Amino acid sequence: MSFSAAAGKGSETEQETASGKIQRVREINRTINVFEYGAIADGESHNLSTLFKSQNDIDEKYGTGKYTLEDEADFVAIREALAAAKSKPNEQLPEGDFGLWTIHMPTGIYIVNRTIDLRHTYGVTIRGNGHTVTRIRFESPSSLFYIEEAGHIWFREFGIESTPSAQSTAFHFQNIIGSGFPTFKFHFDNVGFRGFYRAILTTGDTMCSEMVFLKCRFANCLTGLHLKNVQSLNFNFFGCDFESSAGDPFYSPYKASDNKF
Repeated sequence: MSFSAAAGKGSETEQETASGKIQRVREINRTINVFEYGAIADGESHNLSTLFKSQNDIDEKYGTGKYTLEDEADFVAIREALAAAKSKPNEQLPEGDFGLWTIHMPTGIYIVNRTIDLRHTYGVTIRGNGHTVTRIRFESPSSLFYIEEAGHIWFREFGIESTPSAQSTAFHFQNIIGSGFPTFKFHFDNVGFRGFYRAILTTGDTMCSEMVFLKCRFANCLTGLHLKNVQSLNFNFFGCDFESSAGDPFYSPYKASDNKF
């Protein structure tokens, strides 16, 4: 698996300390662009059958059984970029540097057909260019993001959209007793939710907590927050917007008055 030419590379600058001493500081680019992993993001379906001749070709490139001919190129690109961030050796960072890797989704509409699995993912940012211009479209009766035994993840500046009739969940957080690590510390900054059957779902029986939602928009989601984990603690919302529009065709067969937040 390859990284972009810029990812992990850096330059050195000189900075003056409080005592007046000049020290050299290495600045590292920790951004991985999904376009470098094959994203198309034009709002149209581009499953792998249009890009590969056979399942054997897909297995040869990505590994046996990882993807199928029906998988969307945008889904594969996001998942491969995340895998690259997770596999980056820590020893390549300067001593004492704990900066987060960023998965960047530039402007576009990304088609995702399967769940993006963030189990055992720590210290990463998934970022777009704004919730109206970077959008993920997902219409499957499952979860767009599944998160378990993970934490310190930032979701920033992108929108996600579905239709209530698809019965999709945007973010599913789970943790169970004996898992060994909590599911906690997530930050949502200017994320737009539109048309989901459920925006946020927590399940399990142990720590699933500490989430901050800053300037997020929840529009026409049938259920905003569904907490089925008894230790769903410390959910904080600041400057968020909750809306339902009676005339939105996305609701069918539901009604705007069915909304629950």
